[in-house]
Amino acid sequence: MPSILRTAPARNAADTTAHRRVSRRTASGPTSAPTSGRSRIGPLARAAVLLAAVCLATGVTGCATRQAAPEQPDAPVEWRLTPEAATTYYYLLLEQAARTGNL
Repeated sequence: MPSILRTAPARNAADTTAHRRVSRRTASGPTSAPTSGRSRIGPLARAAVLLAAVCLATGVTGCATRQAAPEQPDAPVEWRLTPEAATTYYYLLLEQAARTGNL
């Protein structure tokens, strides 16, 4: 494993740039591919990618399914109100009509 502090103290600017060039070549090797045969992606990153793929697939298939439409629409609801409830209901309808300008 390469050291965090790769550069050694240099005496002048020419030595510093030459040392940096050499240390980069030797630290990374001839190729940038890992030599141990392991992938750069860790197991948690793989799990995150797998989870994202599963969520995406679930979302796409959930949106693609259609629910069967009912053959006949539902009948309208008929309310049976007491006289006091009917008075209140129609009074509220009148107030709403007055506010919206639909008298």
